[in-house]
Formats: sequence, C-alpha cells, structure tokens
Amino acid sequence: MDLIVTGWIGLEATAMLAKQQGAELRQRFRPAFVRIAAQFEQCSKVERETLEGHYLVDLTGQGILSALWEVAEAVNKGLEIDLRKIPIRQETVEICEYFDINPYYVRSGGAFLIATEQGAALRSSLQAQQILATKIGSLVEGKARIIWNDGHKRYLDRPKQEELARFYEERGGE
Repeated sequence: MDLIVTGWIGLEATAMLAKQQGAELRQRFRPAFVRIAAQFEQCSKVERETLEGHYLVDLTGQGILSALWEVAEAVNKGLEIDLRKIPIRQETVEICEYFDINPYYVRSGGAFLIATEQGAALRSSLQAQQILATKIGSLVEGKARIIWNDGHKRYLDRPKQEELARFYEERGGE
C-alpha cells in the first residue's frame, strides 16, 4: 500500500507559532515571512469526503511521524518512507528550528496521511483538484518501520508528545 500525504506537514503549528510568538519571530525574521506563516492555517484544506474509501489519518493535533506509527499499528504492517519526500514548507523548517521543535512531530491540521492500494490514481485525482498529494513511502510486510533520509536508514521511534504542546509546557503555558 502507498503512503500519501496531502498538503504540507506542520502548517497548523507554524501558524500558531507565528501568531502567538510573532513579536519574538520578527526579531529574527522579516515581518512578511512571519505574516505569511501566520496565514498557513488557511492553506491545504482538503475535504474529508474526497478521501473516502482509503485508510485515512487526519493530522490535526499530531505530527506525521506519530500518524505513521498509528497507521502501521492499525494495519499490523511495517513501513518504509523517505523523509525527504514529506512535504514541508521552508517557513515551517525555519520557525521550528528557531524554537528547537521537531517539525515532524508538530500538529499538521489541514493535512492527511492516506494508506491506499490506488496511490497513483488517488494522487492524479487530487492533483487534478489542485491538491498537493505526495507519495512518501509504502506499507510493507513485517514490523520494521524504516525511515530513509538521504541514503541513511533509521527506525521510527514510538510516538512522543506533540512538539508544540511540549514547547508551551517548557515555556510555562504561554
């Protein structure tokens, strides 16, 4: 089965940080950069009905790596993904890096992870509707949950706390 992500990961968290930590971010980044990031929550809204008939995980409130673990557990399979194929905006990377947050564990509302045997057809259909749909890997036989990153192999860790929640806890609930 193919593993497909719609939209970009981390947009929900990026928008929240840009809005709530905007003053701090504007000391490091251009105001236009922060303003654009604050509007990300309006991006990448896919109608759930468009995705019916496939195994679907809404990424609202969770990161892509937690969702991948959830899918593998649910279908009792392993997986192989290419980390570099996971769609992520540069603004998300830079803002998460600034706050020492792992962007692969932040809430990604507006995006979905889909496991399907009709990956190519689903991607074509979504792209025809101007929806970003990216194949990031596949479910495989066995239990191994493998992440490839530029030719380096590692294994997916058990899900941990969503990074934005951790960030706010460490800052005293800002």
